[in-house]
Amino acid sequence: MLMLAANGGTASAAAPVRPSAPRNVVAIPGYRSAIVRWTVPRSNHGSTITHYRVIPYLAGVKRARTTVGAVTEARITLLKNASRYTFRVVAVNAQGDGPAASSPAVIIGAPTAPSHVTARVVGNGVALRWNAPTTNNGSAISGYIVTPSVSGAALTPRTFKASASWRIVNGLSIGKNYTFTVVAKNGAGISPPSPATKALRFACVGVPMTSGQSDITRYPPGTTFCLSGVHNWTLTPKSGDQLLGPAVLDGGNTTHDAIEPAHAKNVVLSALEIRNYAVGNQQAAIQTNPWASGWILQDLSVHDNGSSSGGAGVSVGPSWRINGGRYYNNRQSGMSNAVGNNSIVTGAEIDHNNYTNDSYTTRNVSCAFEAGGYKWAANNVAVVDSRIHDNACVGLWMDINSRGATLRNNRVYNNWDEGILIEISSGARISYNTVSGNGFKSFRASCSASIWLYGGGITLAASDHNVVAHNAVSGNCNGITGTQENRPDGHPGLLEDNSIHDNIVSGPGGKTGVGAFPASDLASRNITFVNNSIDTNNMTYCSIYC
Repeated sequence: MLMLAANGGTASAAAPVRPSAPRNVVAIPGYRSAIVRWTVPRSNHGSTITHYRVIPYLAGVKRARTTVGAVTEARITLLKNASRYTFRVVAVNAQGDGPAASSPAVIIGAPTAPSHVTARVVGNGVALRWNAPTTNNGSAISGYIVTPSVSGAALTPRTFKASASWRIVNGLSIGKNYTFTVVAKNGAGISPPSPATKALRFACVGVPMTSGQSDITRYPPGTTFCLSGVHNWTLTPKSGDQLLGPAVLDGGNTTHDAIEPAHAKNVVLSALEIRNYAVGNQQAAIQTNPWASGWILQDLSVHDNGSSSGGAGVSVGPSWRINGGRYYNNRQSGMSNAVGNNSIVTGAEIDHNNYTNDSYTTRNVSCAFEAGGYKWAANNVAVVDSRIHDNACVGLWMDINSRGATLRNNRVYNNWDEGILIEISSGARISYNTVSGNGFKSFRASCSASIWLYGGGITLAASDHNVVAHNAVSGNCNGITGTQENRPDGHPGLLEDNSIHDNIVSGPGGKTGVGAFPASDLASRNITFVNNSIDTNNMTYCSIYC
């Protein structure tokens, strides 16, 4: 066994001092305003940062400063349009002000707000119209951004070209009340938002589905079906079909699956609850195949599917888009993926999968092959802005020669095994995730597995050309780890050419570093730990129990 520990601890017995400078300061100009953003200093030098000061400079002259709490964004107002500003940010702790960090210069002067925004339901979207701003403040309008909101909570904005004065917004959830605002943008920034539209209830416009599959058979491809009520159906859509709820598909723990894809492409499933389907090991309530490309799963609730032999909520297909929704209480995994190249999961919650029942005390099937939150063996998979937690195995698991994953801005916590595991795979980009409380109930047979550096918040196992950057990894069994063993089952199969930088790793928890068995010269493998903040106090190899 050879192990190399990552160097980068910041703990010190010296008295606390002022924090270092904030990093990555940028300013986004707006109408007589700017949003200033930054990342936390590399070190607080032993004293917690209590607040920040943001100081605008106009032509090199200091203007009134703004003080905000322990946050990483501030909106600065009362600025002059068509004027060039820089912004300096200072972190403050109990010892005083740290050094300032400055943003690149920006020119203030966004357009005025669009006006007279109206909305109406058209087909399966909402048509918006608006009037252009009364002035662009000297810079041509380059586009418009439409933001839907539900109960005051803003959803994903939609961006349109500058020539737009009306557009249709799709991908909305059936049965919810929406308002919309529009902003204009130019080379100097983003306008204030327009007044919000009146609340609009988005309802399904299409063919009522009353008989299940016979309705799909009767109508041509590309039909929109409106589903309501509770039904024990198995449905096989045609290409371009839309199955829109709200409705419940309940298999009664006897029907095998809810959705069979055949060779259908570009199907939309929205606002459906899919539960109690009796799928087995490596099967799913929503099935797929290599030909069923381009599906959109919007705001689904997929839960309590499977049996004692396993079963997933959804098997992700090629170029699928999974937007929002919750995938939970399935008896093997929330999602699986063996054919879903170029798929994207965004804004989803994947939790409490692979338990024998909903008491969440006993693992249902072994993690040795696949189980837990989401496991894939596919290329160019993306998981962003999602929550993956409390699964009785790995949270996010990339395996078997997969390439090119993007894992960004997720919360991954309290999974029994690794939070994020990259296994015999390449080219993952893992960034800006918050990873905590993972790895304390490893499935591995030997309880001495702790010295092997499994159970990491993020673990790279025999994998190469991965980048792990800007993550907050805290309170896991181990920190950010790499493992090398003989892997004849995969290519590349080597732990090499991995870059781990600008992460914050803290306890309580185990070690951060890399290990090999049998012993290998990992120092020659171009595995770099750079600019990480690693708390080395009271951090020992995690004691995994089985």
